[in-house]
Amino acid sequence: MNNSEIQKLDVTVAVCSWNAVGSIKPCLQSIKDNNVKEILLIDANSNDGTREQAAGLVDKILSDPRKGLATARNVGLNNATGSYFLSVGADNLMPLGTIKSMIDELEREVYSGVGCTTILKEPLGYFSWALNKYKIARYYPGERHVIGTPHMYRTNLLKKYMFNPVMSWSDDGDLCDRLVADGHRLTIIDKHCYEISQSSFNDIWKRWKMYGKSDWETFNKYKSEWNLKRKVKSIFYPLNKELIIPLIRTKGFINKLKISPFLLLITMRRYIGWMKYSIS
Repeated sequence: MNNSEIQKLDVTVAVCSWNAVGSIKPCLQSIKDNNVKEILLIDANSNDGTREQAAGLVDKILSDPRKGLATARNVGLNNATGSYFLSVGADNLMPLGTIKSMIDELEREVYSGVGCTTILKEPLGYFSWALNKYKIARYYPGERHVIGTPHMYRTNLLKKYMFNPVMSWSDDGDLCDRLVADGHRLTIIDKHCYEISQSSFNDIWKRWKMYGKSDWETFNKYKSEWNLKRKVKSIFYPLNKELIIPLIRTKGFINKLKISPFLLLITMRRYIGWMKYSIS
């Protein structure tokens, strides 16, 4: 029995891309192998052959107006026909059964959103190794306030909330904030998806600068509503989430020693990014 003879999972999978020719084909193939109802590629006018590589592996290729990831995800959401909506990065691989496990968790009707931990399957070098240890220590299974990407929600719920285009780098975190504030519960299941690309110092430096931007966007959005205690909590958020919790949860004394420089680096970089955008 082939995939076409098996009932497809009632989920729309949205992949946002820009010049992702090196990863887009294995990414989409891994999703297709999970036998989903619909795959949408929301592409920001790639000029490296990404769209050509995606042809035949997706149901629709939609244009991303390049106004931020939230806008791109909303393009996918507005075109979704599945009962569930899953956002996947263009460099992610979704192992067989992972998407079904995410749907099963949502169908229990305890949680409104579900995520899974993203790691490198075969990390090479210090920064890839450290990033894996960090993600395993931080995004462990269980109920969470923020679930990251990939993430899955019921489509009708997500269409009610949408992604906020103002939050250019913190759209998924902002969505989680709004859902939790309204009483919804979110979780990370005990499943991994994988990143295709390896990590380097430059990759980490750029990524955590933008996480700093997400901190600034969140603080700037809510500062007039928050009391002093909540503002202080926000200021200490990167220290807690990027350094203290991952260090505590990393197993083994030697591993703690090895990962400490990495955790200090990303914490510092996140604060520098926050300061940069707050004064720009």
